[in-house]
Amino acid sequence: MTAKPHPLSACLGLDIGRVHTRASYFGISEGKYRLMGSEMAVTSLGHGLHLGSGLGAAMKGLEKVSNSKILTSAGELIKPVDNAGHGVDQVALMVSGGPRVSCALLGLTAKGSLSAGQAVLDGLPVKDVQSLGIDALLDENSVIEVLLENQPQIILITGGEDAGAQKPLQKWVEVVRLVSSLLPAPVKPQVVFCGNPCLETDVRRRLEPVASLKMAPNLRPVSGECDFVPAQTLLDETIMQIWKVKMPGLVDLAHLAKGLEGTKWFALDRMVRFLSWQKSLNRKDAKNQGVLAVDLGGGSTTVVAGLDGKVGRMVQPCWGDMMDVSGELAARAVHQWVMSSTPVQAVHQHLCHHAMIPGLVPENIHTLTISQALACLRLQAATARLSANYPWVEGFGEKGMVGRYDPIIASGSVLTRVSTPGQALFLLLNGLQPWGVTNMLLDRNHILALLGLIGEKDPLLAVQVLESGVFENLAPVISPVSDALQGETILTVRVTTASGEDYVLDIVQGTLRRLLIPVGTSVELRFMPKLHTNIGLGDRDGGGRINVIAGILGVVIDARGRPLKLADQDGVRVEQLRKWLWSLGG
Repeated sequence: MTAKPHPLSACLGLDIGRVHTRASYFGISEGKYRLMGSEMAVTSLGHGLHLGSGLGAAMKGLEKVSNSKILTSAGELIKPVDNAGHGVDQVALMVSGGPRVSCALLGLTAKGSLSAGQAVLDGLPVKDVQSLGIDALLDENSVIEVLLENQPQIILITGGEDAGAQKPLQKWVEVVRLVSSLLPAPVKPQVVFCGNPCLETDVRRRLEPVASLKMAPNLRPVSGECDFVPAQTLLDETIMQIWKVKMPGLVDLAHLAKGLEGTKWFALDRMVRFLSWQKSLNRKDAKNQGVLAVDLGGGSTTVVAGLDGKVGRMVQPCWGDMMDVSGELAARAVHQWVMSSTPVQAVHQHLCHHAMIPGLVPENIHTLTISQALACLRLQAATARLSANYPWVEGFGEKGMVGRYDPIIASGSVLTRVSTPGQALFLLLNGLQPWGVTNMLLDRNHILALLGLIGEKDPLLAVQVLESGVFENLAPVISPVSDALQGETILTVRVTTASGEDYVLDIVQGTLRRLLIPVGTSVELRFMPKLHTNIGLGDRDGGGRINVIAGILGVVIDARGRPLKLADQDGVRVEQLRKWLWSLGG
């Protein structure tokens, strides 16, 4: 029997975030899978609320925008697709809005297993991480008291290379065995062991009778080599299990999905891994060139980098949870990027409000500029941490995103709800500060991660939707980096369009320039850099020629230098930021 070319007639993607719930409908148009519509509503979280109420509002709106019928008159989902073509065959459930999970990390040394374990946890929605190394075992009674008092929901045990240290890990196993024995069933932790595999049999024998135990491969099998994927996958599943208990209605939604469920970070990880792997296969010049996805959500900032099939991810809570907003440190850091004459005190007050209400909507130009400045700092903090955890990323730090990532796919309501595309690109450029040539894409419908989840069931759907141009091309951005002084010419660019238009531009250090080229136009750019200028196409001072497709903003050349330098005086700095923004159309 010949397999159906499209096993799913229609698929419903559900994305439950901390602030918004989104429903997306994928169907077949002209013989190919397409995104037929997407709609969002406020997530129904909190005491006495059921996830289904917010989801119901999103699906009713989805029916209107997609011109489809997926609900009965009673509001129940039609599944599978009926003879009239109504309903869906598959539901994909993705969650990021659950409460952060408390965790204890037990390992050996700060620079070894504890560092690796923390990198794993940095890619997950966890909180109150108690990181305890071999030194803590000098006072086991105190450690036991701390664990009993804090009652972590997850205990991660790691340490020892393959066939390496055993005795310290055995002591940790005994500590966890005692703690699990003393805690009542409702608050027993989920234990995950990802240390020296030589202890696997002993760990099972000691812990399985008293605790819920899961095993993952060693995080550091050999000194200097780490493998975080199996442990993170296992922890993603564990967090979903915890959320099903904590979030009313999630079990019912998971039943609809029939196993096609996961955290948003797990799904985004899968999609970026696929795109980076595909890029390395399809392009001979893709060496050391990866894919980057960023999501500025209401509850967290997520950055996922992929290179040759390797993936690193970072999940940081919003600024109010990351830093002590009762002090002035966060306020002063954000204030540097505010594009209005707003005092530090007002920034501090807004951060406090944002910490309490992540979905806070700006009410005026001042709070809007604070929110956008906060977005820049969120990106800078998350990418710096990502680079620290994954040395192969080679890209984020004080000098911006040195590594080449193309494309960068961005989502999050901070970016998708701005009044102009120029504002979205401005936030990304200030937050990431890329080098070289990068195509900036906006995932306005927040479906990149969903495609990673659905691809597990139907890879063809994910591929065809990606190929349909579902992401918004903001602009290809060329970011030359030079040692030249402000105002000096660092680059000459010859621009040739498909229509035959041809002209030459001189690019000056310290400027942000937008080339007004119609969207979708093929453009050839020939670069002739001046001394000590790097455009990312080869050796320093080397030129090159590339073809790009103009985006909504045409083509952008960011010659402001790396790292970006802001003026010290408030008024001058505000004018500097405004001038940069207006260069992108305001």
